[in-house]
Amino acid sequence: MPVSDLEGLLVAPEATIRDALSVIDRNSQRMALVADPEGKLLGVVTDGDVRRGILRGVSLDAPVVRVMNPRPQRTRPEEPRFSQLRRMKDLDLPFLVQVDEEDRVAGIVRFADMAMPRKRKNPVLLMAGGRGSRLWPLTESCPKPMLRIGDKPILELILENLIAYGFERFILSVNYLGEQIEGHFGDGASRGAHIEYLREESPLDTAGALGLLSPSPESSLLVMNGDILTDMDFAALVDRHEQSGAAATLCLREVRYEVPYGVVEEKDGQVAAIREKPVFSYQASAGICVLEPRVCALVEPGAACSMPALLERLIAKKERVCSHLIRGLWMDVGRMDDFALAQKMLCDWGGQRHRIFKSNRV
Repeated sequence: MPVSDLEGLLVAPEATIRDALSVIDRNSQRMALVADPEGKLLGVVTDGDVRRGILRGVSLDAPVVRVMNPRPQRTRPEEPRFSQLRRMKDLDLPFLVQVDEEDRVAGIVRFADMAMPRKRKNPVLLMAGGRGSRLWPLTESCPKPMLRIGDKPILELILENLIAYGFERFILSVNYLGEQIEGHFGDGASRGAHIEYLREESPLDTAGALGLLSPSPESSLLVMNGDILTDMDFAALVDRHEQSGAAATLCLREVRYEVPYGVVEEKDGQVAAIREKPVFSYQASAGICVLEPRVCALVEPGAACSMPALLERLIAKKERVCSHLIRGLWMDVGRMDDFALAQKMLCDWGGQRHRIFKSNRV
């Protein structure tokens, strides 16, 4: 809910319960947010809270803080959509209150809005065939996409997130220990999805699986590595791509690198300038892209092909290749330190220790 729509939901802590009831009756959310003059969230009150207060003998003219819930479930903009949805399901909540870094009310995330996304016709190709050598020995007997972040495999978290955005048809490209992936997900029916498999007889790099697609997709194809965790809006990404008319849209991630030394600019044997520990910023490929069906025909069946090489071919053919910068959460869970960081980050949003996941064991 946009901030501009919050005006009719806010009440001051000194407001009466009767005042809060008036706010509750006037909005479709059936609740009121109690906030201080700076907009910081103090609590939430629903008509149920009011009824329970009346049963305890609390007067309607008493301050609203007498009946409010002082510990409502909060969310922050960086919390992934699938995490918000799961929390609301697990706790049977109709909404979460979105707050900023100062705990000021920023919006409402409603379960009804997230649980019924527009169904997408676009297929999703997930690359899940790599050996995960940088995560050895964890991947000795488990394919990298099946390593668990808490109590769920990485690939399951990815699928849940995409399904929450309305995607239903998935194609998983498998190779190393692929039978474990197929055995876990099956045909996807239990998840309300349809899952097919491309079985790479040998590793085909990051775009080779496109040559195995038969028949070719009928609509724009979302392609994603099977070890990426992100809270980006996939539906908005595909919509923007289709509106652009481009052959491909490549997602980017800003990478910052701090040189741990003073960098010296030298000319003709003289020091011209010294920059102490400068930070350089680069735009790097994020392992996610959207392709038009005709792009798949550029990959020979059974031939290894990298995604950068494929996109370079499009550029050489004067095809339009757009970019899309990911500004929120993005994690490539491909190294031991990233794997450990993912365990920590997805369990702790906005300073609130919500135990979304339970076990770190593979």
